[in-house]
Amino acid sequence: MEAALLLDPQVFLPSATRIDAIFRRRYIALDASLSTHHTLVANKTVDDAHATWVRWGGQLVMQSARFLEFLVVAAATWELLTEADETSIEAYGFARARAEVIARCGIDPVDASEAVADLGDVSSVPDVDQRFPSRSVVVRSIRAILESYPQRDLAEAAVESGKMGWKRRADNAARHLRLFLLRHDAEMHQRADMLGEMYQIGRMDIPEIAALLHESVGDTVALLEQRGFARDLGQTIFTQRDRSARLRSIRLDREVREALPGRSDFSRYVDRAVIASERIEGVDARTWLIQDPANRPE
Repeated sequence: MEAALLLDPQVFLPSATRIDAIFRRRYIALDASLSTHHTLVANKTVDDAHATWVRWGGQLVMQSARFLEFLVVAAATWELLTEADETSIEAYGFARARAEVIARCGIDPVDASEAVADLGDVSSVPDVDQRFPSRSVVVRSIRAILESYPQRDLAEAAVESGKMGWKRRADNAARHLRLFLLRHDAEMHQRADMLGEMYQIGRMDIPEIAALLHESVGDTVALLEQRGFARDLGQTIFTQRDRSARLRSIRLDREVREALPGRSDFSRYVDRAVIASERIEGVDARTWLIQDPANRPE
């Protein structure tokens, strides 16, 4: 199927749904096989079955990256056509759309479409009334696909198979899709508005809101700023209790290190420093933040 047709929003959603069903079955198989893999590694038993699992896991990492990158360009295409009030790439112009999508996400739609064509039956489209999908349908579909993305399991398969480069591509694509949801998910915006009001009056802090939204601290700050929420300077002043608690933690850290140079576990301060640097330098540094795996969205 030609890239222009495959990326038309009327086509990519049913195609992506069929491919996602294939990946969900493969992800379930990956999860089920990990315990056996751990046993083999613990017993230092490397046989043909283990080698087969490593090859299969590596292929799954590569396929996941290709599928997610296809979704990134498809979402960018939908966004582009929506802004231009068009309903098809043919009407907009494929060459023009291709150049603008590359500028938005750095991925060539032609390469992404050709790579995903081997992942499932995307050449046939159900004979239904294929209208231009609404914002809610696109958001719901992408959110469902992201929720099934097993970040930790694929990371283990990538390490074993030497496919960490592909895993980084998959994670980067997933991040693009999460940012797409932050821009277009109306339900998330409603929750953010409610929580943003609590933040604005000093009743909630950013880490608490980030946990409720299942987003990183950096993305939560960006979302609240986009929605127009900020605190008055007077509300950022520490209470006496907060000031005393922070000074105690700093003193304890210094005593543990015996005043010698060393790494301190002040991850909240590090995150905020990176975000502040991002604002000053105009560089989106959120991709490079080291997140706590327990709080990282799957």
